[in-house]
Amino acid sequence: MERPQEFSPSTMTALIVGGGIGGLATALAFQRHGIKTLVFERTQQFREVGSGLILAGNAVNALHKIGLADVLHAIAAPLRSSHLRSWRGNVLVDLPMQETMQRFGTSMVAVHRAELQAALVQALGKGSLRTNMQGIGFEQDEQGVRVRFASGEEVQGDLLIGADGLHSVIRSQLVGYASPRYAGYTAWRGVTGFPLDQREAQTTFETWGAGKRFGLIPLSQGRVCWFAVANVPEGEREEETMEKQRVLHLVSSCHEPAWAVVEATDASAILRTDIYDRPPLSSWSQGRVTLVGDAAHPMTPNLGQGACQAIEDAFLLAESLKSSSSIVPALQCYEARRITRANAMVQRSWQQGRIAQWKHPWGVRVRNTVLRKTPSRFFVKQLKWILDNQIG
Repeated sequence: MERPQEFSPSTMTALIVGGGIGGLATALAFQRHGIKTLVFERTQQFREVGSGLILAGNAVNALHKIGLADVLHAIAAPLRSSHLRSWRGNVLVDLPMQETMQRFGTSMVAVHRAELQAALVQALGKGSLRTNMQGIGFEQDEQGVRVRFASGEEVQGDLLIGADGLHSVIRSQLVGYASPRYAGYTAWRGVTGFPLDQREAQTTFETWGAGKRFGLIPLSQGRVCWFAVANVPEGEREEETMEKQRVLHLVSSCHEPAWAVVEATDASAILRTDIYDRPPLSSWSQGRVTLVGDAAHPMTPNLGQGACQAIEDAFLLAESLKSSSSIVPALQCYEARRITRANAMVQRSWQQGRIAQWKHPWGVRVRNTVLRKTPSRFFVKQLKWILDNQIG
């Protein structure tokens, strides 16, 4: 049981295990309300890894409210349109981005994941971040929570946020360990310089084939991020020098500029990741401990909402703490506000991935025909659901 004394944000010390986008955004949201925060990252230093990601209006709005509008503007590339195409390049769906932005007052931008992470680290300040600190467990009682690290060090605080990703140690202690769920496909990603005209530089697209996909996201500074997806057995790998050839073969029959973009990418800059999620939890908080981002609700990337949902977590967790005088009820409030929506994102993203990766030619033809004939109001409704959060 939590001790009955009241807390104000200025008297709290929050411990965050995990220095990814979710953990850093949570720390910055806490700082905005005067909550003392320490972030513990297991790696020695943040490296220039990762690829591009899209931040939809729900995440953009949250970052603005956290006070990071200028930080985001400095690294983001605006996106004005988005298409879903067949493998030959025919437009199946022209997503109504302009209508959606006007209707909901939102924007959509693309960023390099490593640049967003670096910008959040800089905004947080070195005094609130400790690296080479791998969390291995915690204990909590009515006095607070104590986190144990692989180095043997222990740190005491008032609450603990597990932001340590898909293989979260904090989650495992809260709800028990379970292996993540393999989605049945792997993804290659890369970032490279590539010339685009003005319209192309504000347009993202995804192409669906038979058991394979390709997508392009324009970034700032004349760069693009691309991704390719294929149905393969879990754990399959090639030599690094062969991964590029594998992707080139995969997209050889895809419309341009797929092959040209991959060819322009240095082989050493191509990342390969098997795609996983976890079935949704019925609860992710216990006492003074809760989870955010992939530690709470890891999802496949098919809706482009992984980082966005982590940022929503950050904002609403901080708001729940600000408006409560006691930690445990605040964490319960946060969970109640987030869990239904986040779990629905996990499920819908999984379902969309299954459809996108259909391999049978007949199924692909039916899928593409249905997409092409679906009225745009259906996609407006889906975008509204994604954007319609409690952030405002």
